[in-house]
Amino acid sequence: GPNEPVTSGAGGQAALPSPPAQQVQRVLILLFDQAHIQPGGFDRARKASLAFLKKDFRPGDVGGVVNGGTMVNQRLTSVREELEKAVASLEPAPATSTVTRELRQWPRFVDTYEAYRVTRNEPANEPGAKSVLDQVVQRACVERPGDCERGGITMVEAETQSKATLLVNQARQLGKQTIDTVSGLANGLARLPGRKTIIL
Repeated sequence: GPNEPVTSGAGGQAALPSPPAQQVQRVLILLFDQAHIQPGGFDRARKASLAFLKKDFRPGDVGGVVNGGTMVNQRLTSVREELEKAVASLEPAPATSTVTRELRQWPRFVDTYEAYRVTRNEPANEPGAKSVLDQVVQRACVERPGDCERGGITMVEAETQSKATLLVNQARQLGKQTIDTVSGLANGLARLPGRKTIIL
């Protein structure tokens, strides 16, 4: 206080008492989004998660591992080894359950964004094509010229547009599932004390 004497310490500096250490609990969730990660990316994410747990998971922290929409072991834990074991046990979703399989089938799309651009009838970025639809159709005709000759360009265009719509609808549905998972986690974690972090 203003009227209390200050005790001198070594070197004439005021010896101020140290404030008590406050241990703020951290809750860390590792969320593996199976719908949007490829097998190679999944493996890198798993290795990075194990490195993170070894280096940054501190005493007093609480954590959990969520795979898709399910929490591994159905609980949070403060035992780092249990979290490491949960991460190590994860496997990527089979390719048949992802959009990747659809993208690779004829007529092929580079990614879901290209399919989205087809549904919006956007102009092409490449020379020799008026629209993104033209780009995809030209690529399809190079891969399978017989289909373009037998059914004509109009049939290939119709099939490409139909597939683009399907891919975009799938992507929207998967995106909503991911947002719902993050939202559900955030709402559930709000009841716990301390700082909460969801690592996607």
